[in-house]
Parts: sequence; C-alpha cells; structure tokens
Amino acid sequence: MHSASWALAHLKTGVGIAALIRIKRHPDPNVRHAVAYGLGGCPADEAQQTLIELMEDPDDEVRNWAAFALGCLSDADSAEIRQALRKRLDDPFGEARDEGIWGLARRRDAVALSIILERLESDSWAQGDEDTARDALRLEQDSPVDELRQGLRKLLDR
Repeated sequence: MHSASWALAHLKTGVGIAALIRIKRHPDPNVRHAVAYGLGGCPADEAQQTLIELMEDPDDEVRNWAAFALGCLSDADSAEIRQALRKRLDDPFGEARDEGIWGLARRRDAVALSIILERLESDSWAQGDEDTARDALRLEQDSPVDELRQGLRKLLDR
C-alpha cells in the first residue's frame, strides 16, 4: 500500500486524487504522508478538507506536508483553512509550525506577518521567511531583505 499510495500521489489525476482521499485514514503514516503530498495544490473541496484533517495527524511529517500542501501550494482561502493553519502556530514540530506561519502570511494574516517581520529583524531567519515575505508583498524574488522589512512594516501599519 505504501508504494501504491506514492504512485497515486505522483499521478495528480482525478482518479488518483479520489483514491488518495479514500485512504486518508490509513494506519500507516507513510501512506497518509503520500496522501498529503499528492493533494498539494489540488483545488477540489474534498482535497482541501482532507488536508485540513491531516493537519491534525499524530505524525509530524503528515502534519507538516498537509500544512505545506494547503498553506503554500494552494491559493485557496477560507476561515476554515486559516483556522487550521493557525493551529499549526502551536505545533510542537518546528517544520509544521513554519508551514502554518508561511501559509497564513501568504494570506496576509497579521499575526503571521508579524512573526515573519520579527524573524527578519533578528540575527537569523529561514529562506522560507524571505520567500513568504516576497510572496505576501508581491515583490520580485531578488528583493533585498531591507525592502522586505520595510514592506512588512507598511503592510502591518494599515
């Protein structure tokens, strides 16, 4: 089942998406990981709902990939999606927490944008913080960090 789920995840077809959704509660976390991976960027409501459910998974990597798939690979936005991403802000797994922050910031959530700004004003930050700030501000990929900081301050002052 593990290999089959990953094969389905790479197909990105309607039949593959439907099959992945049906196995979202499989007992093997590697299968659920494949489900989260395979649903990334899928606009179907059922796929988005599945990713929201998988963001509550007990397995760190499943939560991480579900948050990435819905937060960063999808432009979908709703109160339910934002609520699911906000829950990741307290995730004990740092990568899942980052994906929640980045997904919210891409949707211009003030709390997440403040976190990104705080990180960019510190001595160290992740590349994802820069990329997310550029996305939120709709700037070019080579925009300097000082420009990101200024843009985030202006956006948060609104």
